[in-house]
Amino acid sequence: ANKIESATIGLETFEFDKANNLSYALKGEAGGMKLDMQGGGELNVDKAISKVQLNKLTLNSTFEGDALPQSPMKVDMASDLSFDLTESHLSFVLEKLTANAITLDGKADMTLGEIPKVRFAVHSPNIDLDEFLGLNQQASAGGKSASGGNSAPAGPEVEPDLSALKTLDVKGDITIDKFKAANAKMEAVKASFSVNRGVFDLTSFSSKLYQGTITATAKLDARKSPATYSAKKSIKGVHIQPLLIDVANND
Repeated sequence: ANKIESATIGLETFEFDKANNLSYALKGEAGGMKLDMQGGGELNVDKAISKVQLNKLTLNSTFEGDALPQSPMKVDMASDLSFDLTESHLSFVLEKLTANAITLDGKADMTLGEIPKVRFAVHSPNIDLDEFLGLNQQASAGGKSASGGNSAPAGPEVEPDLSALKTLDVKGDITIDKFKAANAKMEAVKASFSVNRGVFDLTSFSSKLYQGTITATAKLDARKSPATYSAKKSIKGVHIQPLLIDVANND
């Protein structure tokens, strides 16, 4: 299923404890998706080979495939990366990542181990989920029933496989200045969560919407089956009429 037409990586020079210009390129197909990637950076390795730095790392790429929310998708990135081999610690600073109309920045730290320890913070000035997922076009082309006359009856409910949560130690913060989903417009979206060996904890979620606020916390314990969960949420001061007009086109 994978077909790599060309893959190159090059160093103009290589000396320890100095910045060496690096370039790379990759073109082909993988996982049913066409990809065309190229970029570069400055590679610095100390003489003890204990620390590796890749500064001014860039990526200019185009992806095409039916599995993508948008195709083609142009992804560009500028970042800095460092890896401490003695501590098995990776630090990543994302100056800017763009995926078509979505822009992100942030940072991440990862310590390798039996269960890698990941800490991150991600920010976006604006995310329009409807546009990104193509829901705007689906809505405008609407009018057709989603279920046909010969639709099969729903099967019995099955406990989802949450075993992957037991292999994670992740803690992160997400901030989105403006966010739109199902045509509902939100601002100052902030979420903090952790996944630690089978327990997902949404420690805080808050957002402004239609002159009001929404806050929430939640917890999912997948260490035993069936999993248990709890959630608390509060909505205050939201003006319903402009919300209904945007979401349901009904005043």
